[in-house]
Amino acid sequence: TSYHYLEPSREVECHKETVETVVSCLKQMRIPFTTGKTWTSDAIYRETPDMVELRRNEGCITVEMEAAALYMNAARAGKKALCILTISDHLYYPEELTAKERETGFGSMMEIALGLASSCSLGVE
Repeated sequence: TSYHYLEPSREVECHKETVETVVSCLKQMRIPFTTGKTWTSDAIYRETPDMVELRRNEGCITVEMEAAALYMNAARAGKKALCILTISDHLYYPEELTAKERETGFGSMMEIALGLASSCSLGVE
């Protein structure tokens, strides 16, 4: 993510109050979830074992390609943002989902996201 928009930093954070609101709503909806630190990389499948171990030791439980840019742009614009992820492959173990499982997971995630946006006080604009 470009350093042209915010001060250089190894991390950019999501909006904490939005996380708290979503966690509360997911609990009320009885939807299982996990929160945690994510690692944004443009080379998910080309990362070295050493880099994977470093990120794991830093507490990263996911790797994806857009969250840092999403949070950086939201912070710059004075907006709230939250990244909702589904699992497709496992970074630390040789496990992966089938194409059908990924499709189903993505569809479920979209339904959950739309449900959250319509039923929780997220301040969606």
